[in-house]
Order: sequence, then C-alpha cells, then structure tokens
Amino acid sequence: MGLGRVLQWMSTRPAERVGLRSKGRLSLGYDADMAVFAQYESFVVDAKALNHKNPITPYQGKVLSGKVRKTFVGGQEVDFRTPTGRLLGRGQV
Repeated sequence: MGLGRVLQWMSTRPAERVGLRSKGRLSLGYDADMAVFAQYESFVVDAKALNHKNPITPYQGKVLSGKVRKTFVGGQEVDFRTPTGRLLGRGQV
C-alpha cells in the first residue's frame, strides 16, 4: 500500500465523510493533527499504561509492532496529562 492511499483511508476520507472541514490533511488552514510513528519498534501491551478509558484490552501482554513516539493536535504536542481540545460535531469545523 502506498502512503497516499493510507492517508486517504485514515485521514482525508473520514474527515470528508463526517464534515470536519479543518481536518484530514496537512495543509495551510488545516489543524495539523499528526503522530510520529516508529514502524520498526515494538512494545509489550500493558493496559495500565494505555491512554484510553477502557481498563482492559485483548492485546494485554502481546508484543505489537510499531510505536507512536509523539502525538500533535492542532500543531501542539500532546502530553497526556493536560486535558485539551474540544468536542467536534458534524459540519462544525
């Protein structure tokens, strides 16, 4: 799969489908949401260390390939301690 196709599937098309006008691409006037991803790194899943609400995962203890090194929302690095952002509705952005 080419990177262009993956970007369409995971970014451009979902943003278009739900009407998020400032999401879906890295371009002037868009929000600059992105992740820095290390595709050749691996890690062991630990549910307690994950940044999501659900306290369990079917991947607990499994080794997975690829690791997100940094996350940016609106061009600002996410520190996973300070709550930021806003709830988006269809056609709002």
